[in-house]
Amino acid sequence: MSVAVTQFYRQIDENREYCFNIESIRPLTGKEQERLQLILADGFLSDSVSTRSLLTGQRIVEMGPRLNFATAW
Repeated sequence: MSVAVTQFYRQIDENREYCFNIESIRPLTGKEQERLQLILADGFLSDSVSTRSLLTGQRIVEMGPRLNFATAW
C-alpha cells in the first residue's frame, strides 16, 4: 500500500514557519486540500497556508517530534 505525504506551510515571521505533514493512503483531492488549509490557517484565512515553503536560503533546519519514539507506557 502506498502512502502520500502532503506538506502545508504557515509562516510565523520572516525567519520561521510551521510545517504540517499530512499522511494519507492516497493523494488528496483539491477539495480536501482546501479544507485542510482552512483548518490549519491562522484565523480561517486560507491564504495564510500554502503548499510551498516561503523560507529561502542555504541553511533551513526543520525541528519536530521524533516520529519513531517509543516509551515504556
